[in-house]
Amino acid sequence: SLSLEDYINEYGCLSETEALIFLIQLCIGLESIASLSFVHGDVAPQNILLTDRLSVLTDPYRHISGLHQKICCKMIDFDITSRFKNHMVTVIAGTNPYAAPEILDFKNPTDRVDIYSLGCVLAFMIAGKSPKQISPEDLRRKCSKKIRRIIFKCTADYSKRYKKLSALRRDLEKLLAATAPPNPFPLSHIPVFRTATPLKATIISALCGFLTLLLASLFH
Repeated sequence: SLSLEDYINEYGCLSETEALIFLIQLCIGLESIASLSFVHGDVAPQNILLTDRLSVLTDPYRHISGLHQKICCKMIDFDITSRFKNHMVTVIAGTNPYAAPEILDFKNPTDRVDIYSLGCVLAFMIAGKSPKQISPEDLRRKCSKKIRRIIFKCTADYSKRYKKLSALRRDLEKLLAATAPPNPFPLSHIPVFRTATPLKATIISALCGFLTLLLASLFH
């Protein structure tokens, strides 16, 4: 296991495709705690762990080559995780380059706090720095326009930011679908195909077709 911060510092930045896949994983994790009205509050590269991917987990992006085939992201350090608040916070929390302004200004934290931090993490994965630490020109050179659009919407003023983690995840999935190679095996959502190699999937698909024709001939 290695933190995202240590990985980037040691091995360099990720591709945009890889960054999108990892950010989708983080969105899914944060959505689960947001559904219970909790805010992580300190989403930052040092609190994101890259660890071995469990083979039993379904990977909808198996057909895309990259680090995610063996590694997955996990959030750690829930020390300041708290419920959505209806009152002013009384202590400064969060890691500064990745913390939303409303936390630093002692204002109400909601899940938009974590959305802001995810935008900063996305920039870090691709450019090596938070948007707070890099000039707009450098960010433009290192990130595509579509990626920058997501970063800017994550880190916009509170009222203009993504309102839900699910909305951010949907935009990430749409962008990934538009830029990544198509899945050559559209049946991969079916359990028997999930862990199959391309060759095995082809054989299974052919057998399924043969059995379908056989059954059709028997009951015709």
